[in-house]
Amino acid sequence: MIRFVTRFVKLGSRRQILIEALIRTSFAWVMIKSLPYSVWKRWLGTAVPIDTLPTELSRPDRSADCLLVDINWAHDAIERRMGSVFTCLMLAFSSRAMLRSRGQLGVLVLGLDRGGQKLKFDLRAHAWVVSGETVISGGGSFKSHHAVAAFS
Repeated sequence: MIRFVTRFVKLGSRRQILIEALIRTSFAWVMIKSLPYSVWKRWLGTAVPIDTLPTELSRPDRSADCLLVDINWAHDAIERRMGSVFTCLMLAFSSRAMLRSRGQLGVLVLGLDRGGQKLKFDLRAHAWVVSGETVISGGGSFKSHHAVAAFS
């Protein structure tokens, strides 16, 4: 416990982003778990054409010191520590809300992957957030998924 507190104190300016990401992701968890889709679907945003998404996406450059790197780092840290408590959709809601609160645009993308099997109905869904040509949240497996819907 002491080691955890020491590491948390050493985070400095990233501490605030981590706390905000945890609060926003927890709010998304409560919203998705307790409210029906018909209620929270308005938080998805306005649908945008998928063909407007950039074709080449990358993760934030870790050496850069910018907002996108910090938001990505905070959500990766939450995902590592919390395991499967938060889904990629919850993390995407949180990431996009953090971008919006800072005046940045973010597109929430929903995608599907068939798992490499052509005949089975083993679909895997995934959500990620794109800002410009950078994947902010859910970047781990977005390359294997095909975008089916996008919301701004």
